[in-house]
Amino acid sequence: MSKDFLIINKPSATLDQLNIWSKNRPVLFRQVVPIAYRLSVQYGIDPVVTIAQIALETGYCTFKGQVSSSQHNTCGLKTKDGKTFHKFVSWEEGIEAHVQHLALYANSPKLANKEIVDPRHFESLRGCAKTVNALSNKWATNSTYGKKINSLCDEIVKS
Repeated sequence: MSKDFLIINKPSATLDQLNIWSKNRPVLFRQVVPIAYRLSVQYGIDPVVTIAQIALETGYCTFKGQVSSSQHNTCGLKTKDGKTFHKFVSWEEGIEAHVQHLALYANSPKLANKEIVDPRHFESLRGCAKTVNALSNKWATNSTYGKKINSLCDEIVKS
């Protein structure tokens, strides 16, 4: 049974640990790991959670689902109207929007005074998920969503 990781937390693993864990993953995934790590720490989010979510959402950046790599969208964020998947101009912007969305769900105080690039930044979401398991049926309409991310988080910290 996986533990339920806190979204707002100090890093559960170092960048070196994440690089070792991701060494046999696709090149693009290995390239986004340091960006996700840096931005997660900047917003007070455990980077292990962000990176595990990227792995799940994108198939380790193989993008075999509805979102393409050209959209720079690491978590399937939709446009403000919710009709299509948002296209970001760079990995930096797309990952920052992803991290901001996690920060909103967990109610991170580090969102204050930041330019918001998250197109789905709705105040009604603020504080609705403090842990990974709480993302189930909120972030994704799947009751085991959080369990899958927690399992990946466990794999990362044990590697």
